[in-house]
Amino acid sequence: MRCGGDGHDRVAGQLCCGCCGKSQRAGGLRIAEYWDDWAVADGDRPYVQTPHGMARLAPITTPGIMDRYLANKIYAFPAGPAWLMAATGKTSTHPENYASSFDHDFETATPYYYEADLQSSGIKAEFTATQTAAYYRFTLPADGHAHLVLSLEKGSELKVVGDAAVEGSQKADGTVSQVVPTKGETRAYFYVEFSKPFGHFETWRGDELSEEKTQAGDHIGFVTDGASSVDEQVEVCVGLSYISAEQAKRNLRREIPAWEFERVKQQTREIWNRALGAVQIEGGTERQRTIFYTALYRSLGRMTDITEDGRYFSGYDHAVHESGGYDFYVDDGLWDTYRSLHPLQMLLEAPRQQDMIRSYLRMYEQSGWMPSFPSVAGEQAVMIGHHAAALIQDAYSKGYRDFDVN
Repeated sequence: MRCGGDGHDRVAGQLCCGCCGKSQRAGGLRIAEYWDDWAVADGDRPYVQTPHGMARLAPITTPGIMDRYLANKIYAFPAGPAWLMAATGKTSTHPENYASSFDHDFETATPYYYEADLQSSGIKAEFTATQTAAYYRFTLPADGHAHLVLSLEKGSELKVVGDAAVEGSQKADGTVSQVVPTKGETRAYFYVEFSKPFGHFETWRGDELSEEKTQAGDHIGFVTDGASSVDEQVEVCVGLSYISAEQAKRNLRREIPAWEFERVKQQTREIWNRALGAVQIEGGTERQRTIFYTALYRSLGRMTDITEDGRYFSGYDHAVHESGGYDFYVDDGLWDTYRSLHPLQMLLEAPRQQDMIRSYLRMYEQSGWMPSFPSVAGEQAVMIGHHAAALIQDAYSKGYRDFDVN
């Protein structure tokens, strides 16, 4: 295959898929380092995740600024449905009061690790991810009032568990549109553990702070308040689930059994090197290789595998099912992805792609409708047509039949 640059810098390249790419290196660098965190369209954010991972992390920036590269503040970081933030200063019930300015010159973003300076409070924030869990590390300044904050919005609940954990949930909806109305409800659950007892804390509902350990409703939250020393580090691990808070805790304990941030970061880095190493390229400029592997990384974000311990929650009949050895995937936009994304993924990982087709067939069996824009909460009525037919036919015509063809 030939890869063309611009008219002044045209080079020949070779592309090889699958087992022929064994070195997992390109030009002497690890493939995961061929990465431009903002080489994306429409100002999309730089996500940290594993390929097709349920934990999909990026800073939550200034609301209303659609081109996120131009956003001037970080408001929080995702903890499942909750917003997690570290800050100093006055306690508040409003997440915007904990927001911090930041500078892209002091930001690091890779597929496996993110770091930014929260300049308003002098805090360094870092995170990495596993399949169903998030791992944060905050380096604090000396301050008499340092905070760790969790905030949730509509249809939420939280509970303080002991002196170093919080669990809760929030109603889940479609990712790009409202889901087709159904009788059931989908909830996103979380279980958060802190590396140190949080000492004094308060919770809130609306604008009222209290010392209650449980809250439920709209606009609720949790905030710690205590003194910190120079360069003191606090780590926060978050387990995610669509089944239950207890399952979120199990997911966390299974994937992050100890407080070892660097080990988890390196583990996720190696996962990405293996995934991106499925395609080896030769030739091209450094910039072209960066663009190529950034695009390949973007192609491995979706669909999302929401299988947990051999089970999955389906928003198509609002029940928990056994996976039967075949992972369950959601989060797709078939109106676009059937054209080239799914065929690419079939070349790279045919067994996973057939699990995605099985997932579509399961959604049909559970709801009576073949979706085109499936989310964890159900079908999203976004585009016309039945593009799952093209997806399934493409696989079938290429000889892949590891699904119910009837």
